Amino acid sequence: MKKLIVYIVSLFILLTGLIACAEADPTPFPPTAVPEEAAVMPELAQEATEEAAQAAQEPTAVPTPAEEPTAEPTAEPIAEETAVVTTLSADITDQSWQWISFTDPVSGTQSIPEPGKYQLTLNEDGTFDMQLDCNTGSGAYTVEDSNIVLIIDAVTDADCPSDSVTDTLLENLETTALYFMQDGDLFLELLYDSGMMQFTAVADDDTPGDNTENISTESEEENGGNNEITPQSIRMDTQGLADSWAWQVMSNRPGVSSYILLTFDDREADSDTVLANAIPHIAIFPTESYIAAGGKNIEAEIARLQALIDGENVADPMPLLPLADSFMGQWTQYAPLNFSEGGGVRYISERTDRQENGAWVNEGTAYYYEGLTKDGRFYISLVWPVRTDSLPDTADDVSEEIQNAAVESDDTYEAYLIETQNRLNILLSSAWEPNLDDLDALVNSLTLYE
Repeated sequence: MKKLIVYIVSLFILLTGLIACAEADPTPFPPTAVPEEAAVMPELAQEATEEAAQAAQEPTAVPTPAEEPTAEPTAEPIAEETAVVTTLSADITDQSWQWISFTDPVSGTQSIPEPGKYQLTLNEDGTFDMQLDCNTGSGAYTVEDSNIVLIIDAVTDADCPSDSVTDTLLENLETTALYFMQDGDLFLELLYDSGMMQFTAVADDDTPGDNTENISTESEEENGGNNEITPQSIRMDTQGLADSWAWQVMSNRPGVSSYILLTFDDREADSDTVLANAIPHIAIFPTESYIAAGGKNIEAEIARLQALIDGENVADPMPLLPLADSFMGQWTQYAPLNFSEGGGVRYISERTDRQENGAWVNEGTAYYYEGLTKDGRFYISLVWPVRTDSLPDTADDVSEEIQNAAVESDDTYEAYLIETQNRLNILLSSAWEPNLDDLDALVNSLTLYE
């Protein structure tokens, strides 16, 4: 029964609602007119709508203002670099300069006595040569603008007079820092403003080595040509016996005038080693001044050599300058021999300072060449130590039998000497060291004058 009542009530409510809806007269909205293009192309309209919707969602791009062109900086002109000068000018190189003064910042300027004895030649190839009183030297230099550095390589070691300023010049050259030219003179400034040297150009007739009139006194006109001896005029082929040679002027000694000395391979030479003939060397003596210094003994020695050159009979003793302390009676391998400007003789002999009889040994034995120029102005003396297996090397190597024969008496010594001379005289040139043919060829090639 209850279910029926619920059913009836629900039906009543439903009917009431339907009647209410029927009584309402709502005005319907007219349909929206569709554009013709949209009707014709619904797909395009739909796409446009979608694109518009998408554009609305994206942020609007803000236009970027046009960038103004950046002004390029104007290029600054680049200053040209000044080239560094690493060579000396032609008015400095290959010209000999003599040292005339030194300026000390404390004591002032001092003149150099006998400036011709102290000369500097700066060669174009970066080397330099020095005349240092009775010595010579050489080295190398470098230049950077006005800076200059001189490096001394070699200096001979002759005994110069006590008043020589050679050591001072060498010390100054080693500390030279700057150079400049003024009024035709060359100035070299030392490090730390410690001083300045002044050099003036050497005249053509005052070349290194001619720092004493004893070396050469006659003029070119008097001799009919240029036969002055200078370091540049001397030439020779050393035949591989030496790699180099150096020139120096030996100062006056009692009985010995100033003379030119040539030594080989940078061997140090002083008057004692030269007079003892201990090293290879060539001495060139001006005959006139040598006779004036040494007197009749020198004149007699030169006359004896001239006689041998003229073909007179060979006799004891052999000529030798400077004069030997001993009688040059032990000799062998004698032969006449010429050089380009003259002639002479060569021989092999024992040491020149021997004072008593004794065995002949290699120690002190040498090849000697004594010659004269054709005009008689210069005497040439070449000495070169030699050895052979046919002689003992030293006195300690001499047998007792030979020693007794050489010192027992004058008679036995004379017999020993004759036997030794004959034995050595028949030796081939190649049996000697160095080969005598090479020494002869060196003499043949010797040229003194330009």
